[in-house]
Amino acid sequence: MTLPSRFASGTPSPYGRAPMLAPDYERTGGELIEMVRKLRRHLKLIFASLAICTVAAILVVTQLQPRYSAFAQVLVGVPEPKVLAKTEAVVSGLPPDAEIVRNESYVMASPAIAKAVIKKLGLDQDPEFNPELREISAWQRMVGYVGELLRSLDNDGLKTRKSSAGFDRRQQRVIDTVLSKVDVEPIARSYVLAIEADSFDPVTAAKLANGFAEAYVDQQRDKKWQATRDAEAYLKKRIDEMQREVAKSDQAVEDYRRKTGLLRGATAGVTEQQLTELNTQLILAQAAKAEAEARLSDALNLAKRANTAETIPQVLSSPTIQAMKQQQIEVQRKIAQLSSTYGEKHPLMQNARAEEAEVRAKIQMEVNRIIGGLRNEASSATARYEALRDNFNRLKAEMSSANEKSIELQALDREAAANRALLESMLARYKETVAQQDLATADAQLIAPASIPDSPSFPPRALLIAVAAMGGLAIGVLLAFVVENLDKTFRRPEEVEDATGLSTLALVPMLARRTRPANYVLDKPVSPFSDAIRRLYIAMQCDNPSEPSRLIMVASATPKEGKSVLCASLARLLASSGRRVMLIDCDWRRPSQHRLFGSRNRTGLVSVLNKSVQLDQAIHHDRASGAHVLFAGATRPQNIHLLNSEAMRELLVELANSYDAVILDTPPVLVGAEVLSLARLVDKTVFLARWGRTPREIVLEALKQIVDANGHVAGVVLSHVNPDRYRYYSYGQIDYGYTKSAFVSPR
Repeated sequence: MTLPSRFASGTPSPYGRAPMLAPDYERTGGELIEMVRKLRRHLKLIFASLAICTVAAILVVTQLQPRYSAFAQVLVGVPEPKVLAKTEAVVSGLPPDAEIVRNESYVMASPAIAKAVIKKLGLDQDPEFNPELREISAWQRMVGYVGELLRSLDNDGLKTRKSSAGFDRRQQRVIDTVLSKVDVEPIARSYVLAIEADSFDPVTAAKLANGFAEAYVDQQRDKKWQATRDAEAYLKKRIDEMQREVAKSDQAVEDYRRKTGLLRGATAGVTEQQLTELNTQLILAQAAKAEAEARLSDALNLAKRANTAETIPQVLSSPTIQAMKQQQIEVQRKIAQLSSTYGEKHPLMQNARAEEAEVRAKIQMEVNRIIGGLRNEASSATARYEALRDNFNRLKAEMSSANEKSIELQALDREAAANRALLESMLARYKETVAQQDLATADAQLIAPASIPDSPSFPPRALLIAVAAMGGLAIGVLLAFVVENLDKTFRRPEEVEDATGLSTLALVPMLARRTRPANYVLDKPVSPFSDAIRRLYIAMQCDNPSEPSRLIMVASATPKEGKSVLCASLARLLASSGRRVMLIDCDWRRPSQHRLFGSRNRTGLVSVLNKSVQLDQAIHHDRASGAHVLFAGATRPQNIHLLNSEAMRELLVELANSYDAVILDTPPVLVGAEVLSLARLVDKTVFLARWGRTPREIVLEALKQIVDANGHVAGVVLSHVNPDRYRYYSYGQIDYGYTKSAFVSPR
């Protein structure tokens, strides 16, 4: 036989797996069905959690003192009346901005406003707001804490305690209490602040909401009025100072004029006019000088070249030169006429040539004279320019000196003008401020005063009880799943098969406490318990019908699994049906078969194995069923080895040849090692596990030891099955041989 991978290689069991009890389970939403079954198994736990939480919520709700909520609304950013045209207020009104409105909500819920409301309404003498005046019990204090927590959660999160430095501790506690009962929030997409006030008294709640609104409006108005008064006093003080400053600056201007001899703009104006005219003449003289020098330079350049002096513009425009040029032309024509008749040495030709030279000389003399005139004209223009420049520089120096003196005068004059302008501005502003003093209005307006509430707003009893019930139900479901996950025992046959790879041979129901288990199969042979024992034997024999198992060992992992009762019941049931049955009590540590059969434990297996008595003398004959029983006998610890001896093997062989079934009641596997030796001597081993009690790990460990000892495990039997609870674990598709009415309900 092979066990799951925890123990062996994972090869299939030689006995095969039992058929699944719910073949459609995995095909039709098995996970959801299994979850529902898990909850059904722990309905008592779930209902207990639901009941406890609901009752606790009812007790708390009935003890909570009812609270009333009153609501008021304040409009922020009310425009001021414009009585005086073009007059700016000392304190500007609040702009209609979302952030400004949010900031004003904090101002309204500030300790300063709370202090004014406390003083106006006398809340420091009210025990609701003054903790020192209260006398409460521990239970009321605890309920009060719960109520405060619920109210804070109802207001979208725990409120932060406001701090107000400067107040004494006693007054601070009252302020904190008042602020904890007031909530100020802007209304979405508007410039309206909603004020919610809570109190045990509906009248007080309305007064508290209206008190905060009125205190905030009064604060806004008082702030503007006080700012106007402060501005008036400041302006009056500054006006007196500025009047003295204006008189002082005017006197400084006049004293400086007398000191420097500067008239009011006369000297500076004349000098500036002369300098302007002289600058104009200087520019013209400079242009004339440049023009004369240019003409002279051109004439000199032309005079230096051969035959180009006559091309000078002044020469060409001279009448004298033109006349001489005409005379020169006449002489040249005469020479041309004479040259055609006479030669060069003829007297007439020589006279004509002399006349031409004379005219040319005169022309040159006239040209030189014109160039000299140009030179004189250039010298004159230069002299005039230099004279004008010297005069201009002199006047400019005088003007610079005058300007240096007037700079400080202008600075003094500007200071005096500025002081006069500032004085005039302050005088105008002072008159406007005085006029505004009686027109100061608040930027906020109470648009919806709080009315006295008719019904309490806290506690919401139905809601709290419903939430507590839902919480209790959720806790119960959670506990059910936790308990289910912590349950590491076997509850269904398929769990045994999945964990061990072995078939579940039978489900043995539990019996009532006062029932004698060994006699039950005889008293009620057709009961579910008897049918389960019968099913066990049939399942073992169906494995190999040609060679039925005769040597059967019943083993368990731990004590108190119902192993001895099962052995006695199986032996009596088989014997009553006509089979020859031998029951051997091999549990020498705690023998119990003699008690189940109502006999003494004097002689038994130990006497047979040590050869002190014969087998026939040690066998007990059960008259009620006809079964033969071999009790343990008077055992000692040193005799335990006899169970592993050759004598024990020979005894089993002898009994197997004489009886149809030999049943061995053995000690627990994890307690007595001798059971492993017995497992090798028998045909089959029936392993017993207690339903809903024996841990799976212990069962698997015991089975592993039997398999390692080469024992042949036929299957697993679940004992002490609770019929009422088992129906929550089964799937209702196979009849296990008993119904709820056939079981004896456990006590």
